[in-house]
Amino acid sequence: MLEKISACLDEYLNSYKWNKFNSDKGHIYSKFKELKNFKEQDFLRENKRRGFIAIETLYEKMKLFFNNKYERIEPLHIVNQKEDTLFTSAGVQIFNSNIESEKLIKDIFIAQPVIRTQFIGYAKEKEGYSTSFVNVCTEKRNASEEDYIKHLDSWLSFFSSIGIFAGDLTLKSEIYKPNWKKGEFWEFILSIDYKGLRLGDAGYVVELPVGDGKTNVCDFGFGLERIAWAINKTQSYYDTIWPGNVLLGLDREKIDNIRTATLLASSNVTPSNKKEGYRLRKLLKNYSGFFEVDTSQLISDFYNQWNLFTNLKKSLGETINTIYKEICRNKNLNIISFLELSANNFNLEKDLSEFIKTLLVRGVTAEKLKMFIDGKRTSF
Repeated sequence: MLEKISACLDEYLNSYKWNKFNSDKGHIYSKFKELKNFKEQDFLRENKRRGFIAIETLYEKMKLFFNNKYERIEPLHIVNQKEDTLFTSAGVQIFNSNIESEKLIKDIFIAQPVIRTQFIGYAKEKEGYSTSFVNVCTEKRNASEEDYIKHLDSWLSFFSSIGIFAGDLTLKSEIYKPNWKKGEFWEFILSIDYKGLRLGDAGYVVELPVGDGKTNVCDFGFGLERIAWAINKTQSYYDTIWPGNVLLGLDREKIDNIRTATLLASSNVTPSNKKEGYRLRKLLKNYSGFFEVDTSQLISDFYNQWNLFTNLKKSLGETINTIYKEICRNKNLNIISFLELSANNFNLEKDLSEFIKTLLVRGVTAEKLKMFIDGKRTSF
């Protein structure tokens, strides 16, 4: 079923003198005559560029490049309205939206903020992972094999324009038969790796189930933040996401948690014990702020960043207030637990000074509170 797409890919890559190698799962394509096995994040060994490129600047370059040949589509809301997944987790979900089908049969470009809560905790252990990122995609419905080659050529040309050249890339093909809750389909995936860093995938999907039937789809998706990291080669992925971290070296997981929490809170999600509200609560559960920078400053920076890609539903002030109340709740719950008191008898969303005042009024001694608070002071 996918023989033609493989043949078209071979013909295209061969015309640009790529070499083809067999692998256990498919094929590997490289400009090197002998296949090189790059280790994870080998790209960081390369010389760094002189000037830093911010994510916002990279996005502007991307828009300028793709606007000539692709129609730009506004992203979906981060909470998935179709409920096949809790959150929007990939740009390809645009085909299950209510956008007019005439637009989707064109070559489209979309910068889709996504959330993948399966990566909660990954930032602590591994570089290059985050629970939220911008999935920059080109998509086409009713796509032919020729459309696939056109999209691939566009992306390879774009990468070259920003200094990620074909000779530094490794392409790996695999065939899958996934099921996205609406039936199985065949998918040809070409992963695009830059010296040990996976930038994204170039997919060709056969008979993808969508709202009004089945269709063949070009689905090219990349992590904007990963592309920026590949260009800048900062020590940490999070130094590219939030450049202030170059100096401060803050905890990666906490940066990831507050960044994703900002996207959720600004998208009208409130902490709760159900669905998306539970995920927001989970992200903030162990967040206690930093000595080095106010959390409100981080929220402001990330709010402005997300606002470049999607129309946020809440103001910056409302977003800060939502997160602040939840952080207060968590800190106050910890105090209540230490004091072995019932949480039902307190307003847990009070700020710390007001909450301590309430406890003192109710007879908790200052000495008892000091036992808990010593060593736990952090800035909001």
